[in-house]
Amino acid sequence: NNNNNNNNNNNNNNNGIQASLLQNFLNNMNPNARRRLLNLLEIIDPSKLVPIIMKEPEFYFEQLKDLLPPGHDNISSLIEIVHSPQFNQAIQTINAAIYSGELMNICYQCELDPNDAVGDSEAEAFLKAIQAKTDKNK
Repeated sequence: NNNNNNNNNNNNNNNGIQASLLQNFLNNMNPNARRRLLNLLEIIDPSKLVPIIMKEPEFYFEQLKDLLPPGHDNISSLIEIVHSPQFNQAIQTINAAIYSGELMNICYQCELDPNDAVGDSEAEAFLKAIQAKTDKNK
């Protein structure tokens, strides 16, 4: 019975040491490593995107029409695409790629300047690179 108490005390001590080590690790970790990962789908969500498009539908359609699949030649087609599972999957794929360490490669493939890809998260960095390219093209 004495051995059981000793084992329990040792387990409690070990748990305390492990908790202390974990807390120490978290306190000393780079704050950027602790940040919550921002998901592109939280930003490029149809419920947020469609109202923006509908404020100036002609403008956004003109900007995006060359990127739309053949046969999608009006604003309702654009809205349909934004709500489609394929669009959602494409955003998820890009999101997974940028968080797997491929952000710079994606920037090159999208003809974005990797020096513009700076932010608190990979998603923010990717979107800032897109914004910088858009600003340069104005």
